[in-house]
Amino acid sequence: MQIFKVQRKETKPFSSINNKTESIAFKGALTRIAQKTPNVSSDMMRALKGVHIREKGFVGIFPQEFLQAIRNNLGSSVSRQKIKESVEGTKAAFSKAAKLFEEIEKLTLENIDAQVNKLDLNKSLDILKQRLELSLSPNLNKIEKWEKKIRKLVLPNKDIIHQVEKNASEILEKELKKNNVLSESARVVVKRLDNGKFGTAYKISFLDEKNQKLFKDKVMKYYKKSDYITKLDVLNKYNTNLNLKDAELIHLNYDKVVSSVGKMFDLFIKKGLKDGPILKHKVLSQIDMVKNMPMDEFVSNLNRRIQGQKISAESKYGINKEANFGNYIRKNIGHNLQHTDLVQYHYTDLNSNYALLDFSNSKTLGSVRSSVDYKSLGIENTDMALNFVDNRLIDYGGFITNNPILSNNPVSRRIYKKIKQINYKNSETETMERIAKFNELYDKAIKNKLPQSSDVLIGLDEAKLLIPENKRHLLYINKDM
Repeated sequence: MQIFKVQRKETKPFSSINNKTESIAFKGALTRIAQKTPNVSSDMMRALKGVHIREKGFVGIFPQEFLQAIRNNLGSSVSRQKIKESVEGTKAAFSKAAKLFEEIEKLTLENIDAQVNKLDLNKSLDILKQRLELSLSPNLNKIEKWEKKIRKLVLPNKDIIHQVEKNASEILEKELKKNNVLSESARVVVKRLDNGKFGTAYKISFLDEKNQKLFKDKVMKYYKKSDYITKLDVLNKYNTNLNLKDAELIHLNYDKVVSSVGKMFDLFIKKGLKDGPILKHKVLSQIDMVKNMPMDEFVSNLNRRIQGQKISAESKYGINKEANFGNYIRKNIGHNLQHTDLVQYHYTDLNSNYALLDFSNSKTLGSVRSSVDYKSLGIENTDMALNFVDNRLIDYGGFITNNPILSNNPVSRRIYKKIKQINYKNSETETMERIAKFNELYDKAIKNKLPQSSDVLIGLDEAKLLIPENKRHLLYINKDM
């Protein structure tokens, strides 16, 4: 069987590509499981944490900058055990800081409870109206500003937040010096950045006596617990969930609710709300259903719906899924992330409820030179519009699996990437090079000359979509069909 082939340059084998930030030091079973596939459910991650107790909830890789500093400060002849003690002590220091951040969450929960108790029917309808008005705008930033406004409403006062920042700075500075990461003249500065729905970000800077950065700035993301998120949703009132208090208000004030909602939608229809009449009928029908539904039946239906939404959210957000995606991307992307449009993820402590990432700053990370190829990993991000800072995606929430073949099968994924990484400025040359490599692999796989040949063929079946349609007839896989 003959096929036209162009003269090919020697290409670097896929197996030789290394993630230079990766270290095998202190990597446990929990990390290896999270790296293998992005499809580890939140429930499974929680269960695995209980099984692999030796890891103490640690998932990921200890930052190489810290590890190198420990080695430098201890000297070349130091034992591995001594290095490990410093690593464990450093992780414990961040856990102590996380405990302080938890105090802010507890105070916020108390404020949420107080605000929820103040809600009445008019307030609920007013918030709903504002949220629906925002939904008319394609500008997602307006919606994010609205959500931030609600979250800000329930935060403790600034003096408490500043004191927590100061205490966290002191703890990290003291413990990192004790554990050979920092010299005696170094300083640590912690600054709260943002209060998101699923977590709060804190920037951590490591400075010498001249205020020069010793390491790249880090972000410590403290994750909020489910009771915080649930109560905040009640306060927001914008996710169309009807809770028990809503039901009681509708029963007591049925005519007023119908009149208010009807007028609201009439206004939106005049503004050009797409499918306004249909939506109006749907919402009023739901209100009617609540009016006529026995209270116990309503509560039962509500609980099922909330549970369904919780499962949906946990498939993309929260500490367990973000630890899974962070480790999966880091392990399988095949290169250092520093100059890409995604910040580097380091590790998650599932027990202490935080993750450690790089802070997005072109001055310390350098300019963005390339975009992360999520498609080759069988995943995509649904939250990019709201989570870019300084040209980088700063958050590992919002990822979903969109190609189970590539995300679940490492051999097929490697073969797909092997074809995709063949790049030339001349598109015709690139296509013919890809076809040549494709046919070379196909010929070996079909003759069982490659390990796991069936998985190689599955990967090639995915990779044929990388070839322009008008050239696919040159692929052996199509000639054998």
